[in-house]
Amino acid sequence: YLVDQAIAEGYEQIVELAAGLSSRGYLVKKAHPSIHYVEGDLPGMSVHKAELLDKLGRRPGHITQPCNILEGSGEHSIEVLLAGLDKTKKTLIITEGLVNYFDLLTIRKVWARMAMAMKDFPQARYITEVYPKLEQHQSYKYVKVAQKVVGFFTQGEYPLHYNSNEAMQQGFLEDGFTQVAVTAPEDYYGRLDMPTSSRQSLVRLVVADA
Repeated sequence: YLVDQAIAEGYEQIVELAAGLSSRGYLVKKAHPSIHYVEGDLPGMSVHKAELLDKLGRRPGHITQPCNILEGSGEHSIEVLLAGLDKTKKTLIITEGLVNYFDLLTIRKVWARMAMAMKDFPQARYITEVYPKLEQHQSYKYVKVAQKVVGFFTQGEYPLHYNSNEAMQQGFLEDGFTQVAVTAPEDYYGRLDMPTSSRQSLVRLVVADA
């Protein structure tokens, strides 16, 4: 929904970072052939994704490019990927299932670099999801269990970021974004055909303009 909304607002370039095996790019290009779509991922995954897309019938303007979000410079950096785009077009960046694999200090450095690079475009927007540390939430104990399970299988941690919508919004503003909206899935219940729940969601959606 948020991606379709951006396209309706005239965003012509989309960058999906750490796209993995997500089918979003394929589906967006199928629905909107004129969109320039770039999938950035670690070199091995980027090659694998390119092979899969070629087998499916990759559409013109659907690019796979090696990118490591943690590299602050060099050919695989976010900055180099964005520098290769058309600087006259409105550009959207997406990450999904990524940011909570890093501690807040690390991912905020990525966000700050991203926000700086996005200012080269007439309009640029970043969409992501963040799992916050909502200790008062009735299901928080289950989140802690899931956090440990993910950490076990990834041989790392799965830190939770911020403890309120307001803190999250302020953090993104401090990282260089100029306008930030933080919402939850239930905010879209009346607009989208989606399952509903009486419980407050444990995930937040962030739309940040640079």
